[in-house]
Amino acid sequence: MKKANLIVFLLTAMLIISWGYLNSQAQTSAPNHNVKIGVVNIVEVLTKCQENLDKEKEGEEKQRQIRVELDQLASEADALKQELENVLKPGSPEFMEKHKLWFDKQVKAQSLTKYETEVLSMESLTWTEALYEKLLKQTTQVAQKNSLDLVLNKDDAPLQGRKLSELYSMILSRNILYHAQSMDITAQVLEAMDQAYVLEKQAE
Repeated sequence: MKKANLIVFLLTAMLIISWGYLNSQAQTSAPNHNVKIGVVNIVEVLTKCQENLDKEKEGEEKQRQIRVELDQLASEADALKQELENVLKPGSPEFMEKHKLWFDKQVKAQSLTKYETEVLSMESLTWTEALYEKLLKQTTQVAQKNSLDLVLNKDDAPLQGRKLSELYSMILSRNILYHAQSMDITAQVLEAMDQAYVLEKQAE
């Protein structure tokens, strides 16, 4: 009986010692200051930064040039079609030659559209990744300047789920329901992005 009591006593003492050690370690490792948090609207920065605005203009001009080329091919194809249907004799050498030209222009227009679509997709992917890396860099610098310990993304996009499941998914993906306006460093990050972009262009 005494042996059993001794074992219980020893186990209790070990638990108390372990708890005291873990508690002291937690207190030692705990931060000695309040965590400062900031928020950034990533979508707003990426869409409103000058680099993106310039990229959009560049893309619009490229699309305009492609449309001009496609319109030219379509016009030439229509002219050949009219000639095939109303002028040339079906089966004649000239008819067959013009028919081949019409077919070639149709294929060229389709190939051009497919090619430009794939190129645009690849370029957009690479460029967006690079822009996001720049955003991370500027966010880090702004956060350090403001002595922030943590920066979270805030999502202000309107809820527009077409299905109830989509709406639930959008709601559950929002981690920030409220924040004080003083925590928002979106404007600072946007300004830093634009300043870095100006310096980058000057260095080119």
